[in-house]
Formats: sequence, C-alpha cells, structure tokens
Amino acid sequence: MTDTTAAPATDVCRPARLADLAVIEDVDKAVFTDKPYPYFVIRQLFDVHGAHCVVAEEDGEVRGYALVAVVPAESTAWLLSLAVLPGSRRRGFGRALMDRALAICDEARVDRMRITVRPTNDVAYRLYKDSGFDWVRTEDTYFGVGEARDVLEKQFRR
Repeated sequence: MTDTTAAPATDVCRPARLADLAVIEDVDKAVFTDKPYPYFVIRQLFDVHGAHCVVAEEDGEVRGYALVAVVPAESTAWLLSLAVLPGSRRRGFGRALMDRALAICDEARVDRMRITVRPTNDVAYRLYKDSGFDWVRTEDTYFGVGEARDVLEKQFRR
C-alpha cells in the first residue's frame, strides 16, 4: 500500500482536482483490489473532503493519493485512504503523502488523527508506526465478516 523510504527531493504532492478522480479510482482499484472505492464514493468524498485530498505526482502522472476527513466538532481527523501504485512504491510517495496528511491535521488544529489498517499490511503498518501512530483497538468486522482492521491513532501536542 505505501512505502517507508524518504520523500523524493522535490515536493511531489499537490491538491487533488476533480479531473483527478478517475485516476484516483484507478489507483484505488490497483491497491485495494478486494475493496476499492467505487467512483461515485470517491466523488462524494471529494465533494465533502476535497480540500483535504492530495495526489503525489511524478512527471505529470499521479502515483498515489491521500484523503483526510477532518471532523472539527471532535477535534479529530481520519485518514480515509492512502494509496500508492504498486509500480511506484519504495520511492518516497507514501511518506510524502503521509507528511501532507499530517500537515493537513496541523493546519486544521485537530488533536488526533485516526486510521484503519489491515493487521497483515506490514508495509502500511510500519509507515504509520514510524509516523507516530499507536494501536487503539482491533475491530474484527470493520469491513464485514472476516475483514478485521486495526484502528491506530496519533495524538498531536497543542
């Protein structure tokens, strides 16, 4: 899903645009082969949280994306998705997207960010742990029967 290497030398992240949604759908399908977001969900999430959706680009090609949902009333943000194309992994895109997602939280002045991760996704787990996230709980049926996810959380010091 993600990589844990240092970010590329130049800033590769930019705000997502409506024109990126079809490519974001393709990234989602390539990464989350068993449960990708359908286009209409990506569109609705973009309509609601688009200001907090970023893509990582190289040579004009989208290599991955991150989508953050900020919930000001709870002083919480959720990392709804962070995905890097399989052929673009281990090149710093995951780290760059995570750094941008954390910056979104800082700008929003939330107290915590939460994410869910499949317990067997070692690469993503390592990125999240390296970024300061701690395990909160396991939900055995988060995405349905037999679809457990760990909920992780990062607290921000204010």
